[in-house]
Amino acid sequence: VKGLPDMKAATVDLPNLKIDAGARLLPEILAHIPSIGEKQRRIVSEVGAVHVTGSLHGSLDKAEGTLDVATDIGRVLLAADYTALQHGNASIKSTAAIETVDAGKLSGNPEIGTVTAHVEASGNLSPRGYKGQIAMIVDEASFKGYHYNNAHVDLDVDGKNLKGQVSIDDENIGVTADGTVNMTKGEYACDVNVDIDRLNPYALGLTKKYEGYRLSGEFYADLAGDDVESMDGRAELSHLRFLKGDQEGVALNHLTLMASGSSMPQYIMVHSDIFDAQINGNYRFKDIVPSVRHILTDIFPALHTEINPDKKHLAERRANFDLRLEIKENETTNAWLKFIKSPVRAVSYTHLTLPT
Repeated sequence: VKGLPDMKAATVDLPNLKIDAGARLLPEILAHIPSIGEKQRRIVSEVGAVHVTGSLHGSLDKAEGTLDVATDIGRVLLAADYTALQHGNASIKSTAAIETVDAGKLSGNPEIGTVTAHVEASGNLSPRGYKGQIAMIVDEASFKGYHYNNAHVDLDVDGKNLKGQVSIDDENIGVTADGTVNMTKGEYACDVNVDIDRLNPYALGLTKKYEGYRLSGEFYADLAGDDVESMDGRAELSHLRFLKGDQEGVALNHLTLMASGSSMPQYIMVHSDIFDAQINGNYRFKDIVPSVRHILTDIFPALHTEINPDKKHLAERRANFDLRLEIKENETTNAWLKFIKSPVRAVSYTHLTLPT
């Protein structure tokens, strides 16, 4: 067949793109598509009326465009350049300005509020995924009534491998995290440092107690494994302080966790100023957490209202690991006991076996 147009040579020139959709139009269209779930229908309903303006210029080899999307829950401005490369790859540069978008309505979580941010991305897109840089500045984001300011994200992305830094610096929270994370299935790994300069949980709405207290400390983790349950590696928490003013409060100088989730039996060892512990057996983290909560409420009765474990549900769980716990008798331990207003109701060395 001869004389057909060459699609690669086709060009598009839409200098005044405009789309308007009323608040009821999109939900009515989606109602007739069985593959669209209830969650997606709810999100579209929350978005309401949509007004889009923009432009598109280029061809299959190279194109650029802009979009201004205004909805009932906020506005997003987009701009992107696209250049086709060999072997199905493409070079992409894009920016997005998010103007007071109600993320709570999008997610269905009433504790999340509006977000204002700016995002830039530059890299290559291939069948393997995206490889390049992503930078984001969050001017404001609200959660549980608190408005977070001045957050920065700078990442190098290679498929599901992330490397970079995340930071936030405002009056009630100053945290910096950097390192690498691999989320590839069967190759999970993280090598992360977190520096908490200040964190005021009461002001952030994370707790109803401890008004005026600030948390600070350092955290490090180097873990790898086929999945979360088989992680091997080490994690450390150091220089932890939870203080009101310069003196009132508690401290923890070090806590080190070493884990071998790939061995048989598995084990976790914890060393700290206050206690040492060791877990051996074939465990799952979802079994360990409620079991340890139950043990802690027996040792420290005052924690019962804070942790509030469901004992009936706990009794139905099946655990197959051995836990050794040693509560140390020293000034640091006494300070924590005084802080949580709870006397120890167990001997200093406890050997607990949680059978199948």
